[in-house]
Amino acid sequence: MRIAKIITFIIVFYLLNITDIDAASDISHVNVSAEVLPVVRYEIIHQEKNLFITEKDITKGYIDVHNAVIFTVRTNSRNGYVLTFFVGANLFNEVKVFCDSMSADIHDTNNEVYMVFEGMKYVKKELSFRFYISDILRPGRYDWPVDFMILGI
Repeated sequence: MRIAKIITFIIVFYLLNITDIDAASDISHVNVSAEVLPVVRYEIIHQEKNLFITEKDITKGYIDVHNAVIFTVRTNSRNGYVLTFFVGANLFNEVKVFCDSMSADIHDTNNEVYMVFEGMKYVKKELSFRFYISDILRPGRYDWPVDFMILGI
């Protein structure tokens, strides 16, 4: 709606400023183009603050954290959006992220997950993680090790 108002304003401004008008003709041509930049809006509903590691987790070699991050997202980009993850510390051999029916490994050289366009409405997303524990990790409470950002494509 806002884009339509801006385009209408540009057309009216252009028409009011035409200096070469042919009075014998009632036809004029106006070419208008607009580029709509991708916009992403999101709200974090829930994000874990800590990761609790037990001796049992260390014995298993991994820990699963279900629905660790819950957010709503909306974009105008038909190309979707990208989640870029940042994993802190070297406490894990590998980290997997799960969302809907998708899963991806996240590490230094592959930390982006592309998400498809689902319409111009807010969509709820729930991220779950599997952390494969490194040898240096001990039982205890750790700050949540994953940050992320969302960008339109």
